[in-house]
Amino acid sequence: KMKWQPFYLTTVSGIAENHNRRSLSIRDIFSASDSNPILKICISNYMVDIHWLINECPIFLTVPTLCMHGSTQPTQISLDNINICRVDMGAERYGTHHSKFAIIFYQSGVRICITTANFIPE
Repeated sequence: KMKWQPFYLTTVSGIAENHNRRSLSIRDIFSASDSNPILKICISNYMVDIHWLINECPIFLTVPTLCMHGSTQPTQISLDNINICRVDMGAERYGTHHSKFAIIFYQSGVRICITTANFIPE
């Protein structure tokens, strides 16, 4: 069982394992258990590859999700539980303020994840 701590780093691939101590992968961030299921998810990021996110975290196939993104690239998915909306975050690709976060509502509480990474595979 994962021990809850107030601050984690994001797991980085391609580096020594000892540098990933106290880190969470994208799968860890969106993890749940039978005794503490995820009820709904809200994510916001400039770039979101929803197909990659679903592949990494199959929980997105079943949990009601609001996905807000700033990309001008069309994002299409035909799942009734995922509501995708584009938010105007400014015309500049770089140098534009945009929040990158996930709010995960569990049966027993809320996890708030503030990240510096886009929800994309690169």
